[in-house]
Amino acid sequence: VMFFGCLLVFINADGVADVVLSCALVEEGVGLGGMGGGALFTRTPATLVLRDVPVGPDESLDTLTPFVPPSVPDPDLLLFETKVS
Repeated sequence: VMFFGCLLVFINADGVADVVLSCALVEEGVGLGGMGGGALFTRTPATLVLRDVPVGPDESLDTLTPFVPPSVPDPDLLLFETKVS
């Protein structure tokens, strides 16, 4: 599993931020493809949320907003969340 994405940062009240990565979940598929007859790969859009990442005192927290997951779950949306320690 590999994640590729762009970085977005959201802030919480106590000097920590939620880092949100817009990614692609890459899975090895079945079949012939690629150079040398290797397996095909499938890519599915995904979101990775790293919660409570510490923010340095020199960072401006005024421009950041907290990450709020969708209120209605989307069965097609892959959302991975973990708390950073």
